[in-house]
Amino acid sequence: QRPTNPEVYQGLRTNIPTVSMQSFDLDFPPELPSFLRAEDLGRYIISYADHFGLRRYARFGSRIVCAEPLKSEEEEESCGDASWRIQWEDCEHSLREEDFDAVIVATGHYDKPYLPEVPGQAGWMEAAPSPGARTVKHSREYDV
Repeated sequence: QRPTNPEVYQGLRTNIPTVSMQSFDLDFPPELPSFLRAEDLGRYIISYADHFGLRRYARFGSRIVCAEPLKSEEEEESCGDASWRIQWEDCEHSLREEDFDAVIVATGHYDKPYLPEVPGQAGWMEAAPSPGARTVKHSREYDV
């Protein structure tokens, strides 16, 4: 089965041991190796969400339309909390709105590959024995 995240190639293993990566309140299963495969890490994240009842708060496949603070910075500082009105389009393209205590911005900065040109790369490409014989790939395309 292929990973659903295009940044995760088949056979990828983490480069951080489980003891450094796991949450303080839920250990990885002891039978797993120290450096996990992508699917084991995915199962851990799902088990974490299930263990703590967090899945009901996730809005998968949605697109944020508007995130608006409901309190001024002064009000937040004086009472110690914040609240936000979020409008989103769900996976069925219905517009939804709900108020939340906090907003997490997960930008997905690994979503767009960065391929800087390496000195000498152009000459190396031009010296290929035939068109297309040499390519430059991002690790995102490792096993494609």
